[in-house]
Amino acid sequence: ENYMESSTFPKATFKGTFSGVTADQLKKPGTYQVDVKGDLTIHGVTKPVATTGTVEVDKEGKVKAENTFVVSPEDHDIEIPGMVRDKIAKEIQVQVRIDYQLM
Repeated sequence: ENYMESSTFPKATFKGTFSGVTADQLKKPGTYQVDVKGDLTIHGVTKPVATTGTVEVDKEGKVKAENTFVVSPEDHDIEIPGMVRDKIAKEIQVQVRIDYQLM
């Protein structure tokens, strides 16, 4: 079964910001802990997300941001039928990685 109804809701989106690192820090190599806040939309339901992540800048100015957070299907109105509910995770770990080249 397709409990996510991906034909109706083909995408999940996150719109947010990160803080805890300055523009000057992003110009030099290093790994920085950041706070991430924003809105996550899954299955047509938007919920706020607040978590921490890392931003790593290499010598060539490439930026890699990574974050892991937990999502509950119930929070996004994803209905799991009773006969399989115990076989589906109550919380799903989401891992995000973004690669970016500074100009």
